[in-house]
Amino acid sequence: GEGGGGEGGDGSLEDGSYSAQLIHAAWEAIEADAFFCFTALMSEVRDHFCSNLDHTALGITARIERFAGLLAAKDPPLAAALDNIRVAPTFYAFRWISLLMTQELDLPDVLRLWDSLLADERRFDFLL
Repeated sequence: GEGGGGEGGDGSLEDGSYSAQLIHAAWEAIEADAFFCFTALMSEVRDHFCSNLDHTALGITARIERFAGLLAAKDPPLAAALDNIRVAPTFYAFRWISLLMTQELDLPDVLRLWDSLLADERRFDFLL
């Protein structure tokens, strides 16, 4: 019938074209939002990937040193044990920080961590 909505070949829900349009529009919005979030996240960590900044307060070396300081403060026995066997923080912290834990955690845990990173204004303080 006319004007009843959902009854057939007029672009209504029953013939699928309206719902297909909604799904397509939603997918485009999701893709745009995901790209925006990824771009924003990468702009915040770009200094980790600039070799000219490696040994400055903005570079990856400073971040790794900060991590080592936090490890020593939060878990002194572990920090001492790693130091005793000469395992420098660079061997593990570089990968953790630069890949945002994607290699060390299972996907559901990475998704939870990244959800928190994206939601927190101080996301990299949160990570460390």
